[in-house]
Amino acid sequence: YVASTTNDQNIVIGRTLYATQKCISNQVRRSGKAVYINQIRNNNQVHLWAMDRWAVDEDRDGAFLVLPLKNDQDKVVGVVGVDTLLSQNPTQFLPHEITFIQNVVKQLSSGFSFLDARHKFARTLISLLETIPRKE
Repeated sequence: YVASTTNDQNIVIGRTLYATQKCISNQVRRSGKAVYINQIRNNNQVHLWAMDRWAVDEDRDGAFLVLPLKNDQDKVVGVVGVDTLLSQNPTQFLPHEITFIQNVVKQLSSGFSFLDARHKFARTLISLLETIPRKE
């Protein structure tokens, strides 16, 4: 699944990052560890879908934080990436901002795990009900 701000939806929706691509999101997916990049312009592993945004301002830079979404078994099921590229004054993330984003991702992970558990329970219940003989 892909989610984005309304500003970026035309840029990221429908795009695909393949597991074979060398990029930060895949690194986080494989390692299960968050990655923080304080200067995106100087990092060749950050894949930007809209390079034309930087053509206006050569000095523009920003920070990028990618965190893993994990299930109850601590398996990575996705990643969340947040950047400061469109901020009026793109800078590094402050410590309290990183903590806030980490907490949001933790709650998203818990929510996804809860929904997954309910889905599995419902499938099990349906299978059980299908084994009960019906009266004719």
